[in-house]
Amino acid sequence: MLWLFEDGKGKVTRTEFKESVIPRLRNRGLSDDDIRFVRAVLDQALNEDGSQRGITDEEIDDLVENLKENAPDHFSDENLTKVEEELRRKL
Repeated sequence: MLWLFEDGKGKVTRTEFKESVIPRLRNRGLSDDDIRFVRAVLDQALNEDGSQRGITDEEIDDLVENLKENAPDHFSDENLTKVEEELRRKL
């Protein structure tokens, strides 16, 4: 009966991010520096309290916009696409 308490929206959990998303990003060619940068941007969502914890679809949209505007010069549009694809894959 746990489904009664779910909000119906998928989230990428801290565990999923660590165990699935990060290795896939490495396999797709992102450097450790790139992954550290993405982790720093997502840290708040991954560490929120209670039912707010995790990365939602809306937060992925915000992340993409934030990275487009504030990413370091070496963080390519291709890397941004890879990050978005891997996060959405886990929703």
